[in-house]
Amino acid sequence: RAPWGKCAPVTQPFVHNRWFSICGALGLDGGINTAKVVEGSLNHERFISYLCVSVLPLTSPYPGLRSVLILDNTCIHHSQEIENLVRA
Repeated sequence: RAPWGKCAPVTQPFVHNRWFSICGALGLDGGINTAKVVEGSLNHERFISYLCVSVLPLTSPYPGLRSVLILDNTCIHHSQEIENLVRA
């Protein structure tokens, strides 16, 4: 972290041929604030794990607080397994 108005120094060299994915959840009331960073792609299995461990325990059944999840249209979000987990 750099002081205000200054550039942050590079503490580690950038390694080419590596990529990372991030998945995050934010609650309108501040009650959910979680993220997962993985090396490589965030596939279906990793997304299911993130939902089960980090997101769903912080939600409640509809129409309660934190009962609505909004997902983008990526293909890993389209499965009966995810729908069943969210509705459980």
